[in-house]
Amino acid sequence: MTAPNCQKYTDDEGAAAMRQTAGNLNAAMRLLGVSEATHHRRRLRRIAEEYGDDQRSDHEPEAPNRFRRLVEVTRREPLPFSELCDKLDLSPAKCRKLISDAEAAGVRVQVAHNHVGIEASVPGADVVPVGVAPAVGDAYRCAVITDTHAGSRYAMREQLRDFVNYAYDEGCREVLHCGDMLDGNYRHGVFELTHSGIDDQARDAGETLPQRDGLHYHAITGNHDFTFAEKTGMSVGRHIEAVWRNELGRQDLTFHGDRSAYLRVGGVVVHLWHPKKSPGYALSYQLQKQVEKYTSLKPQILLVGHWHIYCAIAVRGVEAIGVPCFQGGGSAFGKSLGGNPSIGGLILEWRTTEHGTMRDFAIRPRRYYERETIVEVRNAMNGEEVPERVSRPVAVPTKRQPARWSACSGGAS
Repeated sequence: MTAPNCQKYTDDEGAAAMRQTAGNLNAAMRLLGVSEATHHRRRLRRIAEEYGDDQRSDHEPEAPNRFRRLVEVTRREPLPFSELCDKLDLSPAKCRKLISDAEAAGVRVQVAHNHVGIEASVPGADVVPVGVAPAVGDAYRCAVITDTHAGSRYAMREQLRDFVNYAYDEGCREVLHCGDMLDGNYRHGVFELTHSGIDDQARDAGETLPQRDGLHYHAITGNHDFTFAEKTGMSVGRHIEAVWRNELGRQDLTFHGDRSAYLRVGGVVVHLWHPKKSPGYALSYQLQKQVEKYTSLKPQILLVGHWHIYCAIAVRGVEAIGVPCFQGGGSAFGKSLGGNPSIGGLILEWRTTEHGTMRDFAIRPRRYYERETIVEVRNAMNGEEVPERVSRPVAVPTKRQPARWSACSGGAS
């Protein structure tokens, strides 16, 4: 029995009617300047907004992907609120709620003068006091690490634990981290991950770095950490702190900025820096160029991450140091260095004068290797130490050259 007011079609007629309806809809969208893909995206967004919150568990964290479109359209420049509503295809009430939820989730949204934008990440130039300054004449020690790349299969976790425990036993109570605490989500490194996502990688970092009485970690974010902020707009450092605090019960981590921060440590000013550029052929080149840029605020110590090298120079009264890493050479970046990164951490020690200048500065590198294999180098100067099976180098014979002066048997030369 056919329901009233319902037209009955044969299979062929029904298919033809559906094609005609779809064609009319596409023609209407083209007339309005709306593409078919845009129409489908808007339809899916409405469904997600209507049903997404009801389907999420009470214990499941709010996904930052919800705010990805908001970050994409406001990252380059602030937009008027009305234009933002049009771009997101949201009513003003729903758009205001989205902005409020994004702010609550840690996305750096700025709202002023009826405009909405994303706060730019600017390296800080303020000096932040860290720890207690030593008395005049007393030695101060701190540990320095960088590029730990938590979440990477090439992260050297056991070596990192060993170094931090060693530094603690040597009297260090502050650990300075020069960026790339996490491995991030670069596309070229997706198959190198053991932990995916910012929460899992933050937990991996917290489970690797030792928790000791009185020990505190002071860090900046690096380019790998910042991959989580590029699409979500969140403050990565604050999010890692929250994971340590809420899930691991740890209060011993403080992030001081993105890629750069000035700290007052042990009575002197230390600049933590995670650059974008490579060090160059000469490992000291970028260190020198950075020291030359200091004008009104010049630190006494410059600590640099990102390069996976160890290099130390003294220029213009600044101890500039490229800090070794804790990631093996099998990673994508390690391969770009020829698979031979400098691995390890540093213990820095100095004394301060009554004028605030630094004395007796010393660097104690603690090196590690992916393969702890002894390489024997034999001394060829002492014949007794050269084993018989090792032959001494012999000059390679060359084609005989005519003598420059030849004896003449007769006649004038």
